[in-house]
Amino acid sequence: MNIKNIRKANPGIIIGYLITIIMIFTMTACGKYGQKSTDITSGSSGTEPAAVKTENASAKDTDTSESNSTKSIPEEFVGSWSCEDYASDKETNTGFYAMYIKKNGKFSIYDQEAGNPGISGKMKNDTGSSVDCEFDMGDFDVPYCWELDSPNDTLMYEIEGDTLKLGHNDVWMIFHKDKD
Repeated sequence: MNIKNIRKANPGIIIGYLITIIMIFTMTACGKYGQKSTDITSGSSGTEPAAVKTENASAKDTDTSESNSTKSIPEEFVGSWSCEDYASDKETNTGFYAMYIKKNGKFSIYDQEAGNPGISGKMKNDTGSSVDCEFDMGDFDVPYCWELDSPNDTLMYEIEGDTLKLGHNDVWMIFHKDKD
C-alpha cells in the first residue's frame, strides 16, 4: 500500500496494521524488560530451543577445567532446575524460568515456555552464601526483579535439599531441582 492510496484504504485494514504495530512493540518491550505480574503466552509448543536442549542434556558433564585458585560452586548446584511461579517480591512472574548448572559453573536461566534466552554465564568463587557470576552479554535478558546490568555481579544463595534460592537486590527466585 503506498501513501497516495491510504485515504482510499478500508478503515479495517488500517486498524489491523496499527494493532500489528502495537503488538510488535509490546512483545519487544516485554522481551527486553521482562514481565511483571502478567503472563504472556507465546503459543509455542512449550519446549526449549535446540541449543538449550543440547546444553541441558550435558548438565552433568565433568569438565574439570576450573582453576584450582578459584573456589568452585557447591556440588548441589549441578543439574536442572524449575522456578516457582513468583519471585519473593510476590510481583514478578518467574514460573516460566528454568535453569541448568554444569559442574564447571556454567549456567543458563531461560524461558522454558517460549524458549527465549534469559541470562547465562559462569558461576565461581563460592563463599557459602554467594557466588560471583560472569554473564554472557550476547543474549542478556535478565529477570525483571533482579535489575542486573553488569557483565559481572554477585548472586546470593540459600540451598536446602532440592530447593535453591538465588537472590539479587533482596529479591529471590526459588528453584526446585528437576527429577531425572
